[in-house]
Amino acid sequence: MVSNLNDVKAGDTVVASGVDGIYPKGYLIGRVEHSARGAGLYQTITVRPAVDFSGLETVLVVLVPPRGATPVETPATAPSAAREKDVK
Repeated sequence: MVSNLNDVKAGDTVVASGVDGIYPKGYLIGRVEHSARGAGLYQTITVRPAVDFSGLETVLVVLVPPRGATPVETPATAPSAAREKDVK
């Protein structure tokens, strides 16, 4: 969502802003191929992705904030803390 007032031209780099909380700030998205004034408030922009999707064999899924594979234990819920409490 880029305002019609902004100067966007072919060759400009497109990166994630990080504002949405999904993609990390500065993550390379691609390069502008074409931009034109839109009918409403925003420009119509064509972006060439930074990656060749037809050549992908493996992908990395980025989770922000990172989630562990197992639930995080706090010191109060960790098994060793429960044993120490019972011993005393």
